[in-house]
Amino acid sequence: MPKRKQYYIDTDRLLLYDSLDKFMFGYVWAAREILPSLKINKAIEMFKEDFLLSEDTYPLDGALQTYYRMLESYRTYRKNELGLDN
Repeated sequence: MPKRKQYYIDTDRLLLYDSLDKFMFGYVWAAREILPSLKINKAIEMFKEDFLLSEDTYPLDGALQTYYRMLESYRTYRKNELGLDN
């Protein structure tokens, strides 16, 4: 019988937060496309309210870091893969 691993990764939780980050990025991106004057902080707060997320479960600071990281990755993709400047 195989030995039990000494570590445990909660894959359900990991996938949940990965999905939430992707939803958050799309939500904020779309909200700012519709309302360009909307601040990113406010758009993230709207996302958290719509998805019933608290500051304890989805902190604003972490969400901001995630948004900007994903935005940079998206811009790099558009520039390198698609040959577009944006």
